[in-house]
Amino acid sequence: MHDLEDGLNLSHPARFAIVTFLNSVGKSEDEIIALFKRVRDFDESKTRYQVRHITGADGGTKYSAPSCATMRTNGLCISAGNKLCEKVAHPLGYFSAKTRRRQN
Repeated sequence: MHDLEDGLNLSHPARFAIVTFLNSVGKSEDEIIALFKRVRDFDESKTRYQVRHITGADGGTKYSAPSCATMRTNGLCISAGNKLCEKVAHPLGYFSAKTRRRQN
């Protein structure tokens, strides 16, 4: 997310992971697309098509966010030294745990 916020080009697996994760936590199509506007190669029509495809908004498959193992395989895991990451197997589990901790 930091790379995206800094306007850096991301790999396709990174873009896919961000879109699926954000969709899973309830972000809208427009909210997701807005995050990609900072990227140099941003093309709104292509981005909208890809987001709609990944989220199943076009009537196709709704893809799930990749597991931690897949994130590690794709070089996207940043869990080094994070004790909570050692206890979860999926980024959505991490998100849920962090959300619960903030609410307590």
